[in-house]
Amino acid sequence: PHSKRISPPSEPDEFVEKFDLETARTELGEFLHTELARPHHAKRITIFDDPCGVGKTYGCCSAMAANRTRGIVLTQENKMAQRHLELFNQHQCQTAVRMPVLIETNCPHPVEYRRTAARGFSPRLSHPCRTCAVGVNHCPYFPMFRPLANADILCCAAIYHTHDGFYESYGNENRPVIVFDENAVDVILQAREIPLAEWKTWLDALADWAETEQKKKIIAPIASLATWLQEKADRFLKSKDDEDRFLKFQPLPIPAEVTTEELPGLGDLDTWLNQNANRLAGGEIKNLLPDAHYLLTTPEQPVILERVEYEGQEPTATLRFRKRNPLPEDREAFFLDATANRQLIEAICPGWDIKVRGCPPVEQKGRIIQIMDYDISRNYIKRQILKHCPENPSWLVQIVDNILEKYGPMPVISFKEVVTDRKPAM
Repeated sequence: PHSKRISPPSEPDEFVEKFDLETARTELGEFLHTELARPHHAKRITIFDDPCGVGKTYGCCSAMAANRTRGIVLTQENKMAQRHLELFNQHQCQTAVRMPVLIETNCPHPVEYRRTAARGFSPRLSHPCRTCAVGVNHCPYFPMFRPLANADILCCAAIYHTHDGFYESYGNENRPVIVFDENAVDVILQAREIPLAEWKTWLDALADWAETEQKKKIIAPIASLATWLQEKADRFLKSKDDEDRFLKFQPLPIPAEVTTEELPGLGDLDTWLNQNANRLAGGEIKNLLPDAHYLLTTPEQPVILERVEYEGQEPTATLRFRKRNPLPEDREAFFLDATANRQLIEAICPGWDIKVRGCPPVEQKGRIIQIMDYDISRNYIKRQILKHCPENPSWLVQIVDNILEKYGPMPVISFKEVVTDRKPAM
């Protein structure tokens, strides 16, 4: 629903003039050099919807290196961020750096660090850094961030876009150009999925902090939100449609009487949550403070309740919503995305100047089917393929099955790697 995720091969049009691949690449490269050499335009987005293989990534890195463009290059994975850095180095750009990656250091607790961060807590203020034998002050990982501010170009995974203060940190305040290499829409919208049971567990944990009347007043709006959500969920789980079937989804806006303009005093609560992250319910509680703050300070925020059922268990409700992460209005953005939907991007970024650089029709040999997805990890896909069955639960595996059934064996191109043998991993 967020972009043209599947692009099936179109029938060849005999009456449209086609260009060879080299001509298309040359035109794209010249256009990129022109766009990245001029002064940047605030609140402008340029979409490059050229198909895979024309050279969007290579041409953009080449143009940024040649023009010494100050910018941020965001991609889907750290592996691709490393690929960007290699391209900049290949073009003798010595002022490009990559965001440090913890697993590439000698950190003794990389898994615990990622697990704490994934639960919404700061590992530096909680587990494992506070109990690590190395210590925060002697950890080599944190000093690796200091040189980032002096570089012209920062290469990193797009998930950093969703972090608060990202565009004001690491020297990004002086990088006016933002490049999203593939599938920017999902990152900019950032989908959130939180079971209602997690809200209750987290709220119960806050009771240990709110031992005074003043602290109880601080968390009162959060408690009101949780109460309102639970009441709606209880009613939703009993609701049926016209055909006497239980509802699967129910959209509803958070009413103005539940929201508030500001939530003072949350700084102390945030510090307490981080410091006690590993103790709260045995280290299983997620920190929902950023989500609660967002929902409480965003009037009429649309959310969706979803009914979730497992065999032998009572049905439960999950809260879904899109947490907006707007682009800074003083920047210019380039979307290198063959599946970008202009109308959707215009809705996400109202008031921005949206331009699309149309690619000339390229003569293609063979039938090319493009599939894009951000939400499903490659490890998940590997597991689904290893236990493959005709009714596979992975939508991506189902699509590949249908493609292979219709067109027969074909090579797969994944992150610039061409795979022609039938390895389970691919």
